[in-house]
Amino acid sequence: MTLPEDGVDVETEKRFSRILLKRPRLRQSEKAGILVGGAAMDEKEPKTAHETRVRKAFESFHREVGERLDARARESLADVRDAATTKDGERLRRQLNDLSRHHSWLYRELASHPEVANLLDELALLGL
Repeated sequence: MTLPEDGVDVETEKRFSRILLKRPRLRQSEKAGILVGGAAMDEKEPKTAHETRVRKAFESFHREVGERLDARARESLADVRDAATTKDGERLRRQLNDLSRHHSWLYRELASHPEVANLLDELALLGL
């Protein structure tokens, strides 16, 4: 048996074409997006999932430094959290710059916290 240039003989190609045509199709809504951490996830993360991740990351951060925060630092941190939640890149940059200028210790703590740093890195990769 001789094979064409693409390496698949005509009979095999016809047989697999029939098999593929008989296969049940997923409706568009049932198709999974990319795999993230072994779980199927749509390419665009649902808004509530992102908000949940931001909330959990900042709650974890607050457990570590919450007792050292004064009123101004709490307000600045809340502004950073709100900007991250809404994925407002310009506002997030402004808030992080403000935090860096007025509360440098808090900015360093924020940047070194694994969950928050990871979240901010992901937002930066998205262009925010």
